[in-house]
Amino acid sequence: MVRWAAEAVIQSSKLGVRATWSILYVMIAIAGWRTYLQEINGPALQVWLGQMVLNFLWSPIVFRLHSLAMGLSVIVLLLGLILFFIVLQRQANRLAALLFVNRRSTGTPYRHPKVTPLIGVLCW
Repeated sequence: MVRWAAEAVIQSSKLGVRATWSILYVMIAIAGWRTYLQEINGPALQVWLGQMVLNFLWSPIVFRLHSLAMGLSVIVLLLGLILFFIVLQRQANRLAALLFVNRRSTGTPYRHPKVTPLIGVLCW
């Protein structure tokens, strides 16, 4: 009985994480789309594209290469680009900037037991 309950909790938390990150990626896409419409090839769009590249690089670095140090450097760079994007868009496109505020607090799309506490410290 206890095992079944534990599995149910784990499964529901997986669904919660999936739902949360799905919503977060929609917010990132809306911010990117609004930035693209605002100014094609502008600095804000370049920063948005840069954070997307870093976001996609993080998973293979941590989970395939098992390099926590490189993963941490990607997170630090990612956090810097996210904050820079917010600063760039704060006046020009307030909604795009606000959509990225939640992104700053979550750091990375994956929760790894060895990485998550460190990411939490960096993001707060």
